[in-house]
Amino acid sequence: MKGILITSNECTPCEEMLKHFAPMIESGEIEEKNFEKDPDGVVELIQKHSANIPSLLIFADDGELVIALNNE
Repeated sequence: MKGILITSNECTPCEEMLKHFAPMIESGEIEEKNFEKDPDGVVELIQKHSANIPSLLIFADDGELVIALNNE
């Protein structure tokens, strides 16, 4: 499994999620996708998976979305 954490700068919920998932980001289990660094990639993820900022997307090894945890 692989996770992608969608974030943006100046976003308090994003900062909290980054703190919470820092060990998994550092280990490579979760990849951070930041809107300011990769706007096209983030928009594609948001549109494809009905996500928002911040969101944690978990994918199976075959690339299929398993769960999307949105900040709603």
